[in-house]
Amino acid sequence: MTDSSTTLVTVPPENAKDSIIKTGYLLKYKTMKRKFFVLRCGATGISTLEYYDSEKKFLSGSTSKRAIQLNCCFNINKKHDPKHKYMLALYTRNDCFCIVLENEQVQDEWLEALIQLQPNREYNKSVPAFGIYYFVLYNT
Repeated sequence: MTDSSTTLVTVPPENAKDSIIKTGYLLKYKTMKRKFFVLRCGATGISTLEYYDSEKKFLSGSTSKRAIQLNCCFNINKKHDPKHKYMLALYTRNDCFCIVLENEQVQDEWLEALIQLQPNREYNKSVPAFGIYYFVLYNT
């Protein structure tokens, strides 16, 4: 990985309504392949994390390989892995999407940006709202 820092990019015309918050090359955990990630805040208020095969494909207006809506993520946090020290995990109802970053500073920058755009961040810090709560009391 050579460059995972935030870069200024020209926004393709069809996505001009969306505000790009952060971009950079990161590794997709499952394949360990370098992908170009784009974090954007949509005009409708729905933020997404998208990835493309390259920055060139993004700039040409190609569709993303995958787009994860942050309002579908019930948790976004650092993940510990024996092989990869700096990882982030986005947990949705059906999946856990992980990305590998090159150092702690980049990890913290991406994590902060993702959490800031997550809709439920001010309530319970990314914890899903469950309808039923159980209290367990035990005697020692």
